[in-house]
Amino acid sequence: MEEFKPLDDTLITSDVCIRCGHCCKWTSATQITNGHGPEWMNVILGSNPFLSIKYHNKRDVEFPDGRKSKGATPFEIVARCPQLKTNEEGHKLCAIYEDRPTTCSKYNCFDMANKLKRRPENFEFIAELIKQVHHKVVKWENPITMNPGSQVKKGLDLIGVKDITKEN
Repeated sequence: MEEFKPLDDTLITSDVCIRCGHCCKWTSATQITNGHGPEWMNVILGSNPFLSIKYHNKRDVEFPDGRKSKGATPFEIVARCPQLKTNEEGHKLCAIYEDRPTTCSKYNCFDMANKLKRRPENFEFIAELIKQVHHKVVKWENPITMNPGSQVKKGLDLIGVKDITKEN
């Protein structure tokens, strides 16, 4: 097996970080719901204006424990930090960058990629930001592995995105 070549995590400086904002967005693993799921999610999650739900075509599902569900709706919840803003130049900015939570200030997508031995999501965009800010070219020199959560989405057809804060 070839030796892993880590990314230089010192290149993820505040100048790069605040222009990206990718880590301020999150998509859940694919979930399965019966016909009552969307109604429940509207009540539970509906007060956050930065959430939406991606729905896929209904399908019959067999769960690992043997249970079966006919006509289930696969979905993901998509969230974004309410403090993530976009400036006039299109750069993502944290509205509370100087006072952001410790989890945010300590996060480094290249460090996480090195720990997981998996290319960061949005890598091409991040590499372009590094080129603009640091005038350095960054390449992923390892095999590309799939995020385990994305394996579930294979074969699912997206049929719509619903902003759960608005009435249908």
